[in-house]
Amino acid sequence: MTDTTAATTRHLGQVARGGAIGLAGAVASAASGFALVIVVTRGFPLAQAGMFFAATSAFLVLSTLSSLGTDTGLARFLLRYESEGRHSDVRRVLWAAVVPVLVLAFLLAAALWFAAGPVSTLIGLGRDGEQLMQALGLLLPFAVVSDVSLSAIRAFGRMGSTAVVDRLLRAGLQTVAATVVVVLNGGLLALVVSWGLAYVVSAIVSVVLLKVFLNRRLGGMLTDPSPVVREFWAFTWPRGLSKLSQIGIQKADIVIVAAVLNPTAAAVYTAATRFVALGQFATQALQQVLQPRFTAILIKDDRETLRQVYRISTAWNILLTWPIYLLIGCAPMAYLSIFGGRYSAADGAAEVVVVMTLAMLLAVASGPVDTLLLMAGRSRTSLINAVTALVIDLGLCVLLLPPLGIAGAGIAWAAAVLTRCALAYLQVRHQLGVVPLARPVFVAAGVGIAILALPMTAFSLVAPDPVGEWPGAVAVLSLCYVVVLWLFRRTLCLDLLAAAVLRPRVSAHKNADTSVVAAVASRPMTLRRLAQALKRRLPARAITQIRACALQWGKLTADLRMTPSFVIVGAQRSGTTTLFRLLEQHPDLVRPTLSKGTGYFDDGYDHGVRWYRAHFPLRWQPRRRSDSGVRKATFECSGYYLFHPLAAERIAHDLPDARVVVLVRDPVERAYSAYQHEFARGFESMTFEDAVCLETMRTFGESERLLADPSYTSFEHRHHAYLGRGEYYEQIGRLIDEVGRDRVYVMDADVFFAHPVAEFAKLQKWLRLREWTPDEVAQWNARPRARMSEKLRVDLARHFRAHDAALADLLGHEPSWLARQPLSAQRMPGVETSRRSGEQS
Repeated sequence: MTDTTAATTRHLGQVARGGAIGLAGAVASAASGFALVIVVTRGFPLAQAGMFFAATSAFLVLSTLSSLGTDTGLARFLLRYESEGRHSDVRRVLWAAVVPVLVLAFLLAAALWFAAGPVSTLIGLGRDGEQLMQALGLLLPFAVVSDVSLSAIRAFGRMGSTAVVDRLLRAGLQTVAATVVVVLNGGLLALVVSWGLAYVVSAIVSVVLLKVFLNRRLGGMLTDPSPVVREFWAFTWPRGLSKLSQIGIQKADIVIVAAVLNPTAAAVYTAATRFVALGQFATQALQQVLQPRFTAILIKDDRETLRQVYRISTAWNILLTWPIYLLIGCAPMAYLSIFGGRYSAADGAAEVVVVMTLAMLLAVASGPVDTLLLMAGRSRTSLINAVTALVIDLGLCVLLLPPLGIAGAGIAWAAAVLTRCALAYLQVRHQLGVVPLARPVFVAAGVGIAILALPMTAFSLVAPDPVGEWPGAVAVLSLCYVVVLWLFRRTLCLDLLAAAVLRPRVSAHKNADTSVVAAVASRPMTLRRLAQALKRRLPARAITQIRACALQWGKLTADLRMTPSFVIVGAQRSGTTTLFRLLEQHPDLVRPTLSKGTGYFDDGYDHGVRWYRAHFPLRWQPRRRSDSGVRKATFECSGYYLFHPLAAERIAHDLPDARVVVLVRDPVERAYSAYQHEFARGFESMTFEDAVCLETMRTFGESERLLADPSYTSFEHRHHAYLGRGEYYEQIGRLIDEVGRDRVYVMDADVFFAHPVAEFAKLQKWLRLREWTPDEVAQWNARPRARMSEKLRVDLARHFRAHDAALADLLGHEPSWLARQPLSAQRMPGVETSRRSGEQS
């Protein structure tokens, strides 16, 4: 991992968590927006699609104008004031932001309603667009209210509301509404109205969330607009113009294309440029969460932390966005075919895709320069950059659109974006001494070029059907990209990213113990830790599908995988999980990949040996060797192996060199623990006393059926043999007969838990492992339970007496529990101990 300070680790952890939330929402929003364009381009004629895109682009420009840059102003001041204990100023700043924004939004809405005709003609929609603009004017205040409310919550570092309300709810509703309009053959006005109504829903939900959040965070809002406003607006108004310039660069070119050329060209241009927004999901998510992070770092004037956070966040941004740009920009015709043949065949469309790809690659590589400028208080500098870029964009559009068509608009846009990034880059370097040039950035860019750009370019040039085969190529290259990133995960600080994202927050917003994040980040994120974190968060059905895919991959690579050096075979509820957890931490061992046990030698034997080997690590993984230079080994643990009548024979046949570990426990306690376990899992409904009394009847003949039919499985034999599983003599004897006495190690679980370090050391020596002492031995899977009646305990101890005596003869010493049994426990008449027959008394 790249060397980072504790402060850097803390801030990056918060960036990762907040960014992941924003990223999830931004991915959903980008996907919804992309789907919306597909629905519109395929569901409406070119001219009508162009009118929709031009009208909605104008709406977004006006919405940004109405917001006056308050999102950045709130992000800069709210968290700063709260950290200084200036809660009354926090409330006043909120009022200072809300009131002017709402006034301007209603004024623009009224102006748009009365001037809809001229505005529609100006942007190339003609008289047909007048109703579209009036409808959008009525909906404008709702979009502004939603944006300001979410910005206020986001300013405190809470990204969830924006992700859910704006990215998921609003964007999703717009796509669904457009789909319904297309299915019902609705007109263009219905499409525009349904698109805008999503902002009404978003505004209502946002206001409610803001009210609840403020009541909890600040004890409610103070209805006193007395000024602290000068400081706020001195910073914010330039940001308002800057953001207007930014959205102008993003959306005004669509309007200009419609006005200078025609709505048909605007539709093609929108489709050709839509992938830019699809790729900006990571940039937007990181920028939103970096705003309060940069503020917190700049408050302490920690320049080294600022540089490290800037560089690593730039690398993360490259990792997330470059794949989209490279996979699309290197195969533009395949991308345009998504929208239909009319779009892929349009003049200049492919050129627009390539030009914008190159511009976005460079823009992302420069890092979050504008965000850093703003949080450092250089809002006027950012404004100058944005206005300069907008002038270049508009001027080049006017000059290049007539001779070059939409390709001219693409060139103008690229020039504007690169100008703004170049200016901000030089200013950040000169004023703050921060540049993105560092090893993580170079590695991230190099991986993208080598794994995605070069192969995709070659594919698009030589493939016989690049359009039809493009999705398959994207899937293969994406998989290779993920694998290579895993190899470079420490250089790219992905260990820290995964640890911060997948672990829950440890405390409240301003009293969190950040050492926890630092401690987590200091440990490498293994595949197992990643899998455990995902398992806690994903639905059971998703986990099942992931395991099935992993198993199929394991079967394909079975010949390259390890086989166990030893197997823990049981007994059930005798500390097998605790022993497994200890062994998986041993520096010379590697655990199975999917779960602690495979169940192969009992109920899974008919799956075949490739299925079995699919559960274990690839051979190349252990070749990284432990710190002692010893090649690592693997193992498994399945508690039913000891009791299943065919498992010992199967182990001896398939693992001729493997050793076998058995744990035994006081059979009375084991039986009661097993009953509680099965009852908790829903496999038992009787009382313990009834289950013990009826065990012989329930399990009668099951062992014989298992021996007679290797494919047979028995629910009763596996889940209801409470006494049978504690009759260790015949089970261990069968194991010794099959695999040999020298390969069987019997561990007394009661002694193990009393003296874990000493007993674990003995086991390691027998397994020929380097002795390793764990920091602690935690008992796993223990269940609290009521006490067993003394009479039943005595009866059960008497039942097991003969079996325990036979076990003592087999082991050469008495098991530990015999010394603790009550004196009244005597052998019950009629108990036989033939370990050959496998029958239960």
